Amino acid sequence: MATCYVAVQEPSGAFSVRWEGGGPLATPAGRGVVTLPTRALAEAVAEALRPPESPLGARWIQRARAGLPLPPPVPPLLPLVFTALDMSPEARAKKAHRLVHGLLAGGDVVCYRAPRPEDLARRQAVLCDSLLEWCANALGSRLNATEGVMPRAQPPEALDALGRVIGAYDAFRFVALADVAEATGSLVLAVALSECFRDVDGVMEVATLEDADRALGVGEDPFLAARRASLREDITLAAKWFALLTEESAS
Repeated sequence: MATCYVAVQEPSGAFSVRWEGGGPLATPAGRGVVTLPTRALAEAVAEALRPPESPLGARWIQRARAGLPLPPPVPPLLPLVFTALDMSPEARAKKAHRLVHGLLAGGDVVCYRAPRPEDLARRQAVLCDSLLEWCANALGSRLNATEGVMPRAQPPEALDALGRVIGAYDAFRFVALADVAEATGSLVLAVALSECFRDVDGVMEVATLEDADRALGVGEDPFLAARRASLREDITLAAKWFALLTEESAS
């Protein structure tokens, strides 16, 4: 185990993660060496793989060094790293199109309001209207809000504006954005987290608003509680990821 931790180096202005006494960390798909855009992210990945602080065993380390599929436990940052590096530009473009023209156009949770109860409708208006106003003013995307669950067509220019925003993201920022959008049912919330307009608590409050209102009426549902806990983990990881992408150093 003494030779199984990793070190951070800086080839060509990027940051690579290397096994001490061995070669660089590679992606499971074998498409290349793990090179990262910031020292902070590289250091976080290195720390996740560095025993004895890490709970990873010798078998896990051996598989990681060989570029093989990893058994649990997998450090949470690694799937994002590998997805960002292994996803082709064409696959990323297709996924971005689905997020904009599927999720956003077809039912982003920020754009829909419950007709009742009145307390829930008021809270949705307070929390979601500010997000839609921010989208319009900061991102140039003026989206429609509607009551009920039936889809309402969004202006093509609003969809195009958000499409340009996420189309400008690099692969590293995009993979976390996509995870949050799919987990919350909202591209608006995902962009708000990425752009630091909402923090983890702010995203959670909107994403779980109806669940929280239901719990007030009928009591806590263990399944919903577990789902909220899992969602918070996902959003927290993405927030950490976005922060690491903007920090020059983790030290």
